[in-house]
Amino acid sequence: MNKNTIIGFLLILLILIGFSYLNKPSQAQLEAQKRYNDSIAIAQQTEALVKSLAEAQQQPIAEPVENLPDSVKIRQLTDKYGSFGISAQGEESFVTLENDLITLTLSTLGGRVYAVRLKEYTDYEKSVLSLFDGDESDFAFTFITANNHVLSSKDFYFQALPGASDKQAVLRLNAGADQYLDFVYTLDDYMVDLDIVPHNLNSEFSPAMRSLDIQWMQKLRQQEKGRKFEERYARLTYKYLADDVEELRESKDDYKEISNKLKWIGYKDQFFSSVLIAGENFETARLDSRYIADNPTYLKEYNTSTSVTYHPNDSTRLHFYFGPNDYALLKKYDKTKFVGKNLELEKLVPLGWSLFRYVNQYIIIPIFNWLTSFSISLGLAILLLTLIIKTALFPLTYKSFMSSAKMRVLKPQIEAITAKHPGQENALTRQQKTMELYKQVGVSPMAGCLPMLLQMPFLLALFMFFPSAIELRHE
Repeated sequence: MNKNTIIGFLLILLILIGFSYLNKPSQAQLEAQKRYNDSIAIAQQTEALVKSLAEAQQQPIAEPVENLPDSVKIRQLTDKYGSFGISAQGEESFVTLENDLITLTLSTLGGRVYAVRLKEYTDYEKSVLSLFDGDESDFAFTFITANNHVLSSKDFYFQALPGASDKQAVLRLNAGADQYLDFVYTLDDYMVDLDIVPHNLNSEFSPAMRSLDIQWMQKLRQQEKGRKFEERYARLTYKYLADDVEELRESKDDYKEISNKLKWIGYKDQFFSSVLIAGENFETARLDSRYIADNPTYLKEYNTSTSVTYHPNDSTRLHFYFGPNDYALLKKYDKTKFVGKNLELEKLVPLGWSLFRYVNQYIIIPIFNWLTSFSISLGLAILLLTLIIKTALFPLTYKSFMSSAKMRVLKPQIEAITAKHPGQENALTRQQKTMELYKQVGVSPMAGCLPMLLQMPFLLALFMFFPSAIELRHE
């Protein structure tokens, strides 16, 4: 082996070492891979549990459970659910939280939001508007016990306790003496805070459990009389933690696996939304939007599977928004309740693509809000808004009209030039003579087009604003 061959092998070795070093995963990538592996492990445990439950269901039952002695029932529930077995039987009851805007009903079965009614709005039948009620929605957390059983909050009966105020309720999942998990709901205008507070549960939950899996479903009610028009605006919407707001397709069934972190997930129709907001962030998510065909009550069904970080010795916070797609209201939350978090909830209101959205944000909506602040009728506000926009665009419109008039005056002379220099071989001469005429008179063919193009963003912005403005609903 000669010297050049040895040098070549050494260079190849150095290249491989350098390549391995440069492609070494970062700490963030290692943590992401760990979260992915944990989610796979949880999924496998869930699958094993489902399989074992299916096998158990196939086993012949010697005697109905309700006929068994209480001691036997408790032992069976403890074998199945561990210490949480004491909460696996009971009766469903309801707790109501209420303010001037919203009535929120909580169920002790699963500790979930059972129904939501918005007091200031009605559906197309003039009944008090209900976003969902009963089985039209489902919300549950998944836990992993110390003996690797996968439990769902929807299988347990919570104990209803009074909160710190009449706008707060505590639903407690008991797991034995001085061991429990509290779901603390606090109502604030259209926002609902949910704090998940564990107490002495370190020995009950798996040490490997560093996240809570969430399953959220809602059937979207038809609220407007024009079903097809409402379907056009019904979209599952979500916001990346450090990026923009995106949507699943509204025109057909859609499904998406998201590996990046999310800040919120919204189930929206034309004028109202149910939004789940993370205190920190959602780790990953599976989002699903499906049409409900031939049903006069529902438009779509939305499903989400996601997870949030779990702190064994600290509370985990989530927020719900149940309310109107009101641009000013949604934008206000970034300046009040969620300062510095840049939620951009106002993007639930469809105002068009970037340029048209900017026109609506900074021109159309401020003028419209200013006009309606004088308590005038909405019809008059729309008329005045149109006049203001048309007046502001008048210089462009006037220039376009003048350019068109000049072109009509010049038409006979242009036709004369065409007749004097006919044929393809005189095309260049004909063009030069025409441009000389334009220059002599001081007119440009583009002078009429450009003003019209500059008006288009305003016209299209208005076209997007009117169907989305909740102030014009039922008007």
